[in-house]
Amino acid sequence: MKRILLSIIFGFGLACVCGAETRAAELSLDYPSGVSWEDGPALTLLWLEVEDSRCPTRVTCVWEGEVGGRFQVGVDDGQIEPFTLTRHHEGDERATVRVAGYQFRLEAIDPYPLDETGIARMDYRAQLVIAPPGEDLPDAATVVRRRSWANLKRQEKVDR
Repeated sequence: MKRILLSIIFGFGLACVCGAETRAAELSLDYPSGVSWEDGPALTLLWLEVEDSRCPTRVTCVWEGEVGGRFQVGVDDGQIEPFTLTRHHEGDERATVRVAGYQFRLEAIDPYPLDETGIARMDYRAQLVIAPPGEDLPDAATVVRRRSWANLKRQEKVDR
């Protein structure tokens, strides 16, 4: 009887999770560059700056450091808003922000530094998840469809 009850509860839970399709989009963005969406409200996202103070893999550090970026979002009404996303460790509140109705989460910035020589700015790549207005970001473990809610148009890299 317990097995049947647990199976029913699990089945309902799975049905709820599978039925609730998210319109959040997963995005991989090179530094420095930007993207814009063409369907729905116009949205442009630019990656303006990267900050990386993470402790390299082959180095012993007192502090593990953090990584983040300064971004700018523009919407079709001409509103332009800068924002910063930073990752220090899993669950870092500074890795998620709501700007112009959209919700952004920084999943990672790669590559991870190996030694003290550093990484060329042009080699960085950010992994972001973006949810449109009226929707929340899915849990980090949820599989998100790449560019599931808009046609994505890459912009040329910005010279810095």
